[in-house]
Amino acid sequence: MNKGRIWLVALIFLFGGLGAESSAGAAAPELQIVREQVGDGKLFLPQLAGLTDPERQATLNTTLRDAVLAFNNPSPESTLQGDFTVSFYNGELLGIHFRGYSYTRGTARPNKIDRGIHLNLTTGQIYDLKDLFLPDTDFAAAIRQLCDRNREAYRLRIAGLWDEWRHEEFVRSWRGADAAFLLSADAVRVYSIPRYATGAISGYRVPYADLREMIDQSGSLWQKLQAQPNRPISVRQ
Repeated sequence: MNKGRIWLVALIFLFGGLGAESSAGAAAPELQIVREQVGDGKLFLPQLAGLTDPERQATLNTTLRDAVLAFNNPSPESTLQGDFTVSFYNGELLGIHFRGYSYTRGTARPNKIDRGIHLNLTTGQIYDLKDLFLPDTDFAAAIRQLCDRNREAYRLRIAGLWDEWRHEEFVRSWRGADAAFLLSADAVRVYSIPRYATGAISGYRVPYADLREMIDQSGSLWQKLQAQPNRPISVRQ
């Protein structure tokens, strides 16, 4: 091959590669979370920005908004306030940790809220903890037993939360609507903040490895958790 042809091939690869990089950058803008301030300014909602499909983005944002507003007490005399952090994000699954209060006029004290929202960024499904496990598995009882046997190894101590609770108080309160959870890359945090209690139960961190026999490894939630590594995502006003 002569020198002229060699230079021609090199130029084709160079400019072709630059064009591909430019197209890829334009097609995949960075996903962001926007803190949307609503009402009297004491409530912040998570909203997505940067998706290339505006219709899907609008649908996901409506789902997130409705999920947070559902934490408000059902009475029409109730107000909701609070803010959120991102607890998990890997491009496939978004975890939102919302903390706040709902106050109903005429009651003695506000209702504490400390909940996780785990959103499938493709379908818009919000997952329950049961979605992690095989059907007909009594996962709640199994988790309570594991926490009992591994009290010190699993127990969390989170700054600012009540640190004097006993395992028996966790067992009594981690039930029904108060059975809160937050997913991470390798474990699930199980905890409760009883709605009219003064103390918060920071709970336990249960490794997925100890739950493996019960996990539905072909299920959507597990697949989304394992699809990609957890990574940072920017949150802006």
